[in-house]
Amino acid sequence: MNWYLVFPLLFSVICFFILFDFYRRKNGVFQAPFIFTLSSMLMMLPQMSFIAIDSYYDSYLLWDLSFCMITGTIAFAKGFDRAQFKHFICCYDVSLKKSKWLFVVMFVIGIICAYYSYIEIESHYQNIATDFRKNSRFQVLNFFVIYLDVSFYFALNYLLRRYKNSRIAYVILILGTVYYLYRIIFNARRAVTVQLILNTGLFLTLLKPKYESIIKKLIVLFFIVGTIGQASIGIVRGNLHRNDDEKIEINYIDNYLSSYYDVDLIHGMDLGNGALLIKYCKDNMNYNYGLFLWNDIVTWYFPKFIFGEQGKKSLMVFDYNNDYIEKITHGVTTQTGYFQAFSAFGYFGFVVFYFTGYLIGFIWNRAKVSTLYMIIYMCFVYNLPNLSSHGFSYIFGQIEIFLLFCMPLLIKYIHLKYINVSLGKHEGIISSSR
Repeated sequence: MNWYLVFPLLFSVICFFILFDFYRRKNGVFQAPFIFTLSSMLMMLPQMSFIAIDSYYDSYLLWDLSFCMITGTIAFAKGFDRAQFKHFICCYDVSLKKSKWLFVVMFVIGIICAYYSYIEIESHYQNIATDFRKNSRFQVLNFFVIYLDVSFYFALNYLLRRYKNSRIAYVILILGTVYYLYRIIFNARRAVTVQLILNTGLFLTLLKPKYESIIKKLIVLFFIVGTIGQASIGIVRGNLHRNDDEKIEINYIDNYLSSYYDVDLIHGMDLGNGALLIKYCKDNMNYNYGLFLWNDIVTWYFPKFIFGEQGKKSLMVFDYNNDYIEKITHGVTTQTGYFQAFSAFGYFGFVVFYFTGYLIGFIWNRAKVSTLYMIIYMCFVYNLPNLSSHGFSYIFGQIEIFLLFCMPLLIKYIHLKYINVSLGKHEGIISSSR
């Protein structure tokens, strides 16, 4: 018997307890710990089992890796729940009626940027010699696509409150949905699929609470099917740019299984990378004390075409793990959020998960009564599955982009809202309030 399989079993038990707790709550499937835990279990549990049974990795790596995964998952849920106990009498909100024309302008800008961003994507596929990650025009355009996303969330919240004269919101909602569906069907974008499903699912749950039981089952099914399908995403995208006679037949189940148990593993797995990096960081004492978050800011907001490659590197805090990260990921697979947390504070890395969970819980708690916070929550909720595989930058990055590119425009319509209510951790969103 392989005793290292106890670690995946223990992780799955912890995940089931958290999932069961949040699944029973009102709107629980849309709360961050449920989404993070479900996606982590579906994506990481098979990889964890692979490390335990295959000779490609040393099974001993599971000791530290399992500690990081279990404590991080628990800390994230506890941090989120801790924010639910906080009572508040006021929070900031945005006036939807007064700001609706601003959102129209933002939507137009977002659509234009999305169009030119799509052109950059197509030119990349037509010229395989280009390095898409160095496309500065695409990076700049992508920042302003958030205007399209935020105006779409505005439309959802506007309709949720059943205001009269909602034609503008309907137009934004329809055009935005068409755009997202186009990205999903013709570009096979996983993140856009999750974005559309989660945010419209949350909207429908709040609009028609009597259907919550059905919707939450569909959300769970979506994640299960999506996890199986995502293993074939490379072939799907390739087929979109192949002639009919060149298209590759896709067996989703076989591709899913082989993605976790492949004897010809070249680049390693995401979780395998995380395990190796945790060991490397521990053996060499290369802790960055959370400064990897600053490096993410430099990566996002200090483009090379302005600051130059050396100028950008000089702004980053030197991380002794970087060379090893590039060596084992090859720029193809990822380093995981578990390693990022461990690289900050070692065995106390769960503090990073706790802080992140608390921040998201703080936003969710106020989203129950504030449209502003609900829009912020919708901006990053679909990136929660990336927290385990890719790291923290997708969560903090979306919040930062909203604060930098949207808040200065909305500041005129933001006001302080006084609330005489104490919200417990099991309370749901207060919806349809005018």
